[in-house]
Amino acid sequence: MNRLRIGFPISLSGKYSIQGTESLNGIKLWQKTVNSNSGIYVKQYGRKLPAELIYYDDQSNNEKCREVTLKLLTEDKPDLFLGPYSSGLAIAIAPITKTLDRIVWNYGGATDEITEKGYTNFINAITPSSHYYHGIIELFADKLKSGNKKLAIVFAYDSGFSSRVYEGAREYGLKHKFTVSDFGYKSGKDDFTDIVEKLITLKPDLILGVGRMHDDLNFAKSVIKSRNLLTNNIAVLAASIDHFKEVFGSDADGFLATSQWEKDSEIKPDFGPTTPEFYNHYVDTYNKEPGYLAAQAYNIGLIIEKCIEQSESIEEPDLANIAMDLDIKTFYGKFKLDKKTGEQIGHTMCVIRWTNGQKMKISN
Repeated sequence: MNRLRIGFPISLSGKYSIQGTESLNGIKLWQKTVNSNSGIYVKQYGRKLPAELIYYDDQSNNEKCREVTLKLLTEDKPDLFLGPYSSGLAIAIAPITKTLDRIVWNYGGATDEITEKGYTNFINAITPSSHYYHGIIELFADKLKSGNKKLAIVFAYDSGFSSRVYEGAREYGLKHKFTVSDFGYKSGKDDFTDIVEKLITLKPDLILGVGRMHDDLNFAKSVIKSRNLLTNNIAVLAASIDHFKEVFGSDADGFLATSQWEKDSEIKPDFGPTTPEFYNHYVDTYNKEPGYLAAQAYNIGLIIEKCIEQSESIEEPDLANIAMDLDIKTFYGKFKLDKKTGEQIGHTMCVIRWTNGQKMKISN
């Protein structure tokens, strides 16, 4: 064995192409770093093995992602398999990976369905979707001291990921004494004027948008038109990535989001680069700043690297057992799994607000 072969589907076209491209950049940067040091030392072979990437475009499509996954796992047969970007695609391939008894190193599928449906072959490195808005709700629960705090959630009811974020936010809002109003819509909605008009009448103290990226962008567009009639406390998931600023320019200012990682993170890692080291390496390589998508993709490489370092072999069951016991911090944050469910319980998200064209972290 001369190389450590890592295979994965990746969205380089279709609706997730922006997220997929940045994720691939993160994975490739990790590979570059590892291989600049001759690879990863594998005790099983008594030497370092360079990392080789094998990937195909899944076109942001469930059926294509299943096709690509089957090809990878039955024809290419990589040593390790990374999941795709997005919750929907991760769930789409889960039955295949379970049937073929393969471990999925999951950096891009946040949905709680993975653990709810018992896919214990997933090593989940990111905060689950039901927790996405916990930080913002906590922040405003403390700030808003009025007796009747109103929370409005605008969500795509036909998206599994969005529904899980909504359900988690609703439950957490009620727990923090908000009166919760929800406004469901079918993903793909172009004009949100009707919902915005209802929000103007309701006068909520906090508004959370929960949709796929195009939904969030269209919702934000309608919000911007009536912004002077709404609260300033408005969050959409899409505001966590730089593309949001590219679309709206100065109108992005004021929008909130939660993020898996930001460049001003002050975490002291137990393993791997610091945040400034990762950030500078990414900028030097790609001539642009990394977002959390690149960070979480790079991070899964670090988790794999740490597991291999502690293992006698690169056999998947051995690495998975080590991952279940792992309790470390990388520049991305803490990694710790619930040993019963496989849910990521160590990593926490931060709250950001766009201010003067920059994402500013306002809460860890």
